[in-house]
Amino acid sequence: VERLASAGVPETQVKLIPYDHEANPMIHTLVEAQLSVRFVKDRGWKNLLVVAVPFHVPRAAMTTASVAGIEHPDLQISSYPGTPLDWEAESMHSQGMVGTRYAFLDSELDRIE
Repeated sequence: VERLASAGVPETQVKLIPYDHEANPMIHTLVEAQLSVRFVKDRGWKNLLVVAVPFHVPRAAMTTASVAGIEHPDLQISSYPGTPLDWEAESMHSQGMVGTRYAFLDSELDRIE
């Protein structure tokens, strides 16, 4: 929230989606998509912007669109890649995998198939 505010986004425009990390420590793309679509639907919103690191945008957007197709068919899904990061730098995936972002791209494409 602080980074968004420093970029000029009014705090009133930032909505945090509640999630019980203690009860459900494993969060993944499908859970994020379900939470987001349900949050938007409960508020009667018709548009959702999915932002993710570039290698994850295709799967994040497709998963969100799949959930929306079932739970909120009128929802318009748009996607936007976050700040580009070094493809060769070692990083940690949300599910604990360690490797380069380039290596994560293969696992992302495998999951889409």
